[in-house]
Amino acid sequence: MNIQYHFFIRLLNNWSNFLLRRLERKTSYENLSYPRKTILCRNIVLKNRHKDQSTFVIVNGPSLKKQNLSLLKNEVTFAVNSFWKHSIVKDWQPTYLCASDPDIFQDDSKIDKFWCDLKITIPNSTILTILDFGYDYFFKKFPECIDNTFFIAQYGCPDNNLDLCKTVQGFQSVSAFALANAIYMGCNPIYLLGYDHDFLADVGVAKHFYSGTTFGFAYESQNQSDYSSYLDEINSVKLLYENYYALKEIADKRGIKIYNATEGGYLDVFPRVKYESIFRKT
Repeated sequence: MNIQYHFFIRLLNNWSNFLLRRLERKTSYENLSYPRKTILCRNIVLKNRHKDQSTFVIVNGPSLKKQNLSLLKNEVTFAVNSFWKHSIVKDWQPTYLCASDPDIFQDDSKIDKFWCDLKITIPNSTILTILDFGYDYFFKKFPECIDNTFFIAQYGCPDNNLDLCKTVQGFQSVSAFALANAIYMGCNPIYLLGYDHDFLADVGVAKHFYSGTTFGFAYESQNQSDYSSYLDEINSVKLLYENYYALKEIADKRGIKIYNATEGGYLDVFPRVKYESIFRKT
């Protein structure tokens, strides 16, 4: 009887959380202005755009230095943030460039230069970013970018909704944001690269495939990132992994396979596959 009682309480709690998230999502969308809803409606052209096409989602972990990215020249690719600094862009440009960090849209000359350099280096890449701060920044600084940019609205905690014409779960990292876009476009299978995710092994160390800082700010350092406590880092990683599990649930329901092809790293939400084996002829 006691076991049944606890099971019922757990079931009731899960159901109430589901309803609360659904209400929060609906409210967040209804609170958007009409022009912002119109911007989101445009995302319908992305739905299943690459249905059943194999795709690579690439983030900026140092493991990228170990992998032969020339193999991706004719593939659909989702890259993030500073991937344009990789020498491979002289050979091919990512299909999409994802940016979701608010810091990347500060009103600062160094940020402006970052975007200028990005546009010059990978002019053919479609940009996917967050509506709240990305649209206002581009409208003010780079209005010519808007036609080749899609904006996504996020509202809060991870859940199993992925309709980019409405509001979706908040993403703890651009790595989850990029994966969400690939799922929405129907990509299948999806391979992950550069997902080293060793944040808790080396807290305070900002590691990428490129050397130096991302934007050139004085406070940036490869050896020291500002964090208040190890517990904060743990909670941050927990939220990111909740993003991944929610996205995996969505992908599973849609029959989409996701594989981690990163060389090493700690991400264990998705099954592993050897990068080179993807390209072997059978």
